[in-house]
Amino acid sequence: MPSLPKYIKTRDEVCAMITAVKDDIDAISLTSGVIGSVEEDEKRAVAVVQAVADFGIPVGVSIYPPLPGTPPQRLKDAGACEVKFNIEAATPTLFHEMCPGLDYAATWEILEDSVRIFGRNRVFSNVILGLGETDARWRPASAVSRRSA
Repeated sequence: MPSLPKYIKTRDEVCAMITAVKDDIDAISLTSGVIGSVEEDEKRAVAVVQAVADFGIPVGVSIYPPLPGTPPQRLKDAGACEVKFNIEAATPTLFHEMCPGLDYAATWEILEDSVRIFGRNRVFSNVILGLGETDARWRPASAVSRRSA
């Protein structure tokens, strides 16, 4: 929410939240919006995954895709068992209109790399529908499921 103050929970705060509920949960899902840069967001996510990995509870991570050429291997090495990188829009044209400055093709690359790193059915994505795509134009974006992401 743009009008809310920006605040990033510390690793200790996240760990305290998990400690309070660890006996009642089966998985941890870490989701982030980008505050600062994509690189800073990824570094924070890796640090938090490392901190919560000791709980022995599966950890999924949803962040903006790392920059092209930066595989999500760091998230896997930190202890994440699954990732989500959002395609956001059904077509490249809509993506560029709705997400100026971001890279549609690079997001697909990261998803494909992630399947290789995390395995089938461990890579996810969201697409926002209703931005102006037609059914025929939606089909290419649905390829994410056919690619086992």
